[in-house]
Amino acid sequence: MKTLGSIFGSVVGNTQIPEPINNGVVTRVNIINEVRLITLWVHFNSLIAHDDLIHTEKLYAKSLDSSVVIKPHFGKELFSTSYFPELYKAVRREVPSINGTLNNADVTYEDNTLLITLYNGGKAILDAKGFDAILTRIISEQFDLSLRIRYTGVLEMTEDNAAYQRQMQNAQKQVQRQQYEAMASSEAADAAVSDAVRAKQQEASTTEVEIREGKFATPQVIESSIRPLY
Repeated sequence: MKTLGSIFGSVVGNTQIPEPINNGVVTRVNIINEVRLITLWVHFNSLIAHDDLIHTEKLYAKSLDSSVVIKPHFGKELFSTSYFPELYKAVRREVPSINGTLNNADVTYEDNTLLITLYNGGKAILDAKGFDAILTRIISEQFDLSLRIRYTGVLEMTEDNAAYQRQMQNAQKQVQRQQYEAMASSEAADAAVSDAVRAKQQEASTTEVEIREGKFATPQVIESSIRPLY
């Protein structure tokens, strides 16, 4: 089997790709010419950060003038909960709308079960987006593991929940802060307009006075222009 570096090194340049990715062994390639899509199944001997894979895909796509997708595969012995954030990124790539739902969640792994402890609710959202199915599929594809997922903790937020109340208080403070900022901005704008209006009024009220001196101190009369009134 050939490595990614040996296949694409001359096209992209191995120095632009992290060495662990260059050393990945290509096990399968699928090319769809009609849509210019190249899918690569690659086995890695160490865990790879999701962002590094995305970076590599973009470099390959630019050089090959085609969309490139890398499907990583690791040994099942490498699986651990420390890699969960990378798996979460992979799920968010397919379902971006779940972004942030699992913030502050704790994940443990025992007896072939991935236990996700929620602190801010959101289980209904995860269920609606099919998070469980996508995550278990990705784990199966990457690690050859068939896991169960179970949730615990604060599954949904209620009005009498302390965390919910803190969130609402923080949200209210944020709204108030935005209102204060808007008021301050409006007052500043009004002050600027008032200054401009006052300057305009002062300019309009200023009168030029002609000062006459010497023989021109009094109005001059041209005798030839005198006409009787009646």
